[in-house]
Amino acid sequence: MYTSTGGGMIGAGQHQVIHAPAARFLKTVEAILDSLPATADAPMPRSGQAAVVALMFEGMRRGPVDEESLKKSSPT
Repeated sequence: MYTSTGGGMIGAGQHQVIHAPAARFLKTVEAILDSLPATADAPMPRSGQAAVVALMFEGMRRGPVDEESLKKSSPT
């Protein structure tokens, strides 16, 4: 699991501190996968946005996400 800020951890399944959050993230991406359009490009997100990028066997899917919706205090 990697972040665009340079953080990340290899072997997330072996590190308990990241295992549960990584598993929740994967389940979330699975649930929204059909809403992520297929793409060949992964440009940097615009200011105020993040991007969910799913690397699949059949290619890449990517969708923008408003950064505000990623905050823990956000109701969504």
